[in-house]
Amino acid sequence: MKTGTIEFDGIEYPTEFVRPHALKWMQGSPPPTAKRIRFEDDRYLEFPQIRWSLSHMRELMPTVAVWRGAGAPSDIGIAARAGESAESMR
Repeated sequence: MKTGTIEFDGIEYPTEFVRPHALKWMQGSPPPTAKRIRFEDDRYLEFPQIRWSLSHMRELMPTVAVWRGAGAPSDIGIAARAGESAESMR
């Protein structure tokens, strides 16, 4: 891998093209077809589109905020690793 590049699935990308803003994803109204990221066509999961998608998931698909309640958050503990029991982690 050369300086100024990032490799993903065997393909090298210049680092300036990894920044969603520099790639101009979803800019304009409507965005140019080549710069659209849509949930329906699965391009949102491809690199480098996924960088934009993860920050804009609420724009791609329905989401809802879930209220946790008025009480204090509860401790859910620590997940045990393979081969360890939850008791050994305490």
